Amino acid sequence: MVLGTICSHEGCMAVVHPHSQTLLQFLLPLIDHESPLIKATTIYTCSKFASWVSEQDPDSFNHFLGQLLGKFQDADRNVKEQACNAVSYLMRNVDPDAITTEHALLIIQIFFQVCVSFTGAPLISFFDCLSAFAENLSQHCNNQQILQPLMQILGKKWSEV
Repeated sequence: MVLGTICSHEGCMAVVHPHSQTLLQFLLPLIDHESPLIKATTIYTCSKFASWVSEQDPDSFNHFLGQLLGKFQDADRNVKEQACNAVSYLMRNVDPDAITTEHALLIIQIFFQVCVSFTGAPLISFFDCLSAFAENLSQHCNNQQILQPLMQILGKKWSEV
């Protein structure tokens, strides 16, 4: 958590940046730790590396995104909330061209699968994540293959409110 906080301060990421790959190699396996507190804290910390990861090769980006999206299905509310916050942060910092139609469809499929399990604070984070995702995908807004399922998710959650 301290590392995540350090990375949040202006100028500090420049010091941490050269060590990002090593730090993420250490942190990413902890996302699957048995303790929800360690998982949530690790996700928070990993989110601070979103900008760096988005500049790496597509395999690194896909792995990072996959790890975060996998935690949308975690049993712990705090882990789900942190995963949503991390994906929101990633979506706000990634180049829109890095999100291909295939990425978008996979993310929407995961959103659709997990949306029923979000309530309370994680639901607010989920909606923020949907918003960041939609903002990032503005170039795909005319694509019905993306727009239709996204609207279904919103309609599904809206009907529950």
